[in-house]
Amino acid sequence: MSQHKSMLNKGLLMLMFSVSGMGIRFLSNLMLAWMLMPEMFGVAAIVTTIIVGLQMLSDVGIYDSVIRNEKGEDKQFCSTAWLMQIGRGFVLYLLIVIAAPYLAAFYHTPELATYLYVAGIALPLIGFKSIYMTVLQRRMDVLPELKLDFTAQIIATLGTLVVAYLTGSVWSLIVAHVINGVTLSVGSHLITPRAFYSFRFVKEYSWQILSFGKWIFFGTMSTFLIQNVDKLMLGKIGSLSELGVYQIAFAFATIFYTASGMMMHKLVYPALAEASRDNQAEFHKTMTDLKKVLLPVITALLFISYFAAPYFFTYLYPEAYHDASWISQFMLLMIWFMVLSDFHAAVFVAHNEPKVTAMTSLSVVAARVLLSLFGYFMTGLPGFILGMAAGSMVGYLIYKVLLRQRQGYANHYEIGLTLLSLGFYLAYVVSSEFFAPAELGQIMLSALFVGVMAMTLLVYYKKVVGTGKLPIASAG
Repeated sequence: MSQHKSMLNKGLLMLMFSVSGMGIRFLSNLMLAWMLMPEMFGVAAIVTTIIVGLQMLSDVGIYDSVIRNEKGEDKQFCSTAWLMQIGRGFVLYLLIVIAAPYLAAFYHTPELATYLYVAGIALPLIGFKSIYMTVLQRRMDVLPELKLDFTAQIIATLGTLVVAYLTGSVWSLIVAHVINGVTLSVGSHLITPRAFYSFRFVKEYSWQILSFGKWIFFGTMSTFLIQNVDKLMLGKIGSLSELGVYQIAFAFATIFYTASGMMMHKLVYPALAEASRDNQAEFHKTMTDLKKVLLPVITALLFISYFAAPYFFTYLYPEAYHDASWISQFMLLMIWFMVLSDFHAAVFVAHNEPKVTAMTSLSVVAARVLLSLFGYFMTGLPGFILGMAAGSMVGYLIYKVLLRQRQGYANHYEIGLTLLSLGFYLAYVVSSEFFAPAELGQIMLSALFVGVMAMTLLVYYKKVVGTGKLPIASAG
């Protein structure tokens, strides 16, 4: 099998697991929507954002160091990284205990503190997850962790549904964090070979990790805010019910963003890190190849989300959640620029320039906050979402300029793809307005456009990928 086909197959494998996982999440959310009120999803969104935020804000480069460092497979290096990871988990839970009362007061939700105490137990649990899973990603052996993540999701989903059925309360969404943490930690050690373990802490290695990780910290802090500041803000300036519907829409709109994020994290970044060890020409070539392989299919999947949203929420969800239809459609523009920004951020980290990613991400956070607040107070939720999209576009444009200035890289493949997608969207809007005003006609028209898009992709991948025109760097 050629190297570029190996890369594509691994990407498709991750996409398959991610879409399957999102399918489970959607089915779970659908069932929960008939058992829980929107404001319960709003409270859970705040809890989840804080838990995930603490994990990301405390990223000191452990994962990235194992991926990039030449000693990344050394047992003592991995042992040092694992012990640092465990310590971080306990520190994070202590921070949860201290901050919970203040967060509850900020959101005027007294019970939020108790929810955080319980959900936060997941932080030390995940800290015990075996570092061997990261070593496998370094080798670009993605299947074991895909299976583990998928298994953890199934178990957590079943637990959530059982508790929701028995209690009809927000606790069903809270305990999912703990169940997920237990499953990931235990499962990872079942996969880890016994010979891999070496319980030693080497001070020299810890300083190497922290030295590289200082800019990773700022980068992940910014990434967290980019991905979650909308929910933190909306929970304050809007109602919990509005936030709950927004969260349901966000889960739908980001199904394929989650898949692309998994590919960036487990495929694109390791591939770029490997290529960066060669000459710059090879690095640029790999970057372009990855764009041509991954971005078209992500674009197509975002369009599928757009076409499906009205029918998904109108026919399957209670009326209280119907606004999630147009909210999720608005979000897709934001998602596209988040994908482009994430891709270029991975380029700089892989090229050992995490400072660029960190500083650019901070700029994006500021832009998203200011533009979304302006949009919300001008036109409400639509303006809020468009402001978020504009902020993400700012980040993408900064990365483009910096890539040209610092590395002399000026490939604009994604710009052409964006313009082509805009033309495709306008053709759909015009067609739906003049040729298919009735609901049945809309369904048929959507199916027609999806069919055209699918055939175009098949021809594209057959000609460009299948013929070996993309000699992507070694995929392992």
